[in-house]
Amino acid sequence: MLTFTVAAVVEKAAVEPNMGSDFGNAWLNDNSAPGPYVLNNWDRSVSVTLDANPNYWGGTPAPLKRVILQNIPESANRQAAVETGDADLAQDLGPEQVAALEGNPDLTLDKVLSTLLVYTSVNATMPPFDNPDARQALRYAINYDNIMTLLGGNAELVQEIIPISFAGHTGKNPFTQDIAKAKELLAKAGVAEGTKVPFTVATATAPGGVDWATIAASIRADLAQVGLEGEIQQMQQSELLTKYRAQELPMLLMNWGPDFPDPDGNGTPFANYDAKSLAWRNSWNDPQAIELSKAAAAELDVDKRNEMYAQLSEYVQNNGPFAMLYQPTRVYAVRNNIDGFVYDPNDTPTVSLWMISKK
Repeated sequence: MLTFTVAAVVEKAAVEPNMGSDFGNAWLNDNSAPGPYVLNNWDRSVSVTLDANPNYWGGTPAPLKRVILQNIPESANRQAAVETGDADLAQDLGPEQVAALEGNPDLTLDKVLSTLLVYTSVNATMPPFDNPDARQALRYAINYDNIMTLLGGNAELVQEIIPISFAGHTGKNPFTQDIAKAKELLAKAGVAEGTKVPFTVATATAPGGVDWATIAASIRADLAQVGLEGEIQQMQQSELLTKYRAQELPMLLMNWGPDFPDPDGNGTPFANYDAKSLAWRNSWNDPQAIELSKAAAAELDVDKRNEMYAQLSEYVQNNGPFAMLYQPTRVYAVRNNIDGFVYDPNDTPTVSLWMISKK
């Protein structure tokens, strides 16, 4: 757990006077507890400016005197910035930008697999998806090939709750679009044709470089083929997460990244309602899923543990409130004047800035 972004070494002398009752969390939200770089300026949603720390305890000073992290929401603008040299590094480029930059002699494209998983989920206590057959119908309604085409090579198809590269990942993708089967399951669940389904998505770009709304439109078209009317509602991701955490959303698109590199980082959130994470947000309280996730987390025998996670994945695949969609790749454009670029494949797009130098 300590190797992931859930934890970091901080300067005790800096944090201790500002601990309060929250272990310094509020103070650290706007201040740095010095590492190789210290916070110079943070303009929320615009930019972060970091300066090399002359008193860094690690001995070797940071190679760059200043680093500016600029928030550029549009993929096309990120492409332009790195093409012209206004940016030395650009991350999360979409398929169109990747195609445009291929072969550019001034930069290198690094494509790296994230540990994120993108999914659509439904509230298991709200009609029509309070019925397990209706949830299974959703999984058969989705055109996964179309979503992969939209992503243009920036993702791997993953239909289980354990990502590629983690222990317990099986590589099994049992669902393909089957309209007739989806309609049959909806009829079995007693869902009337023309049923409206509020479908909430964020206003930003999804992992893989495609807008959330674009993926949602593809799924809405799939729902229409099986007789459901998806009503897309867009909102800021912060607002979406607030409503999601309050169990208020009938259906949504979202992504999840594990907090540490172990299958339990996904097994418990997706399956254990008592953990008050993803299963809880979707009101899916399933005793069998809870017990499976607890048993797998505690198992010490590696082979047996992997088998248990395979069993848990299959159970969630067929009974849970999730339709797992893909595991995204992240594309970085790195100009040739940069040395030491290393990507840290965790749940956030992390680059080890203290290793980077500039020619």
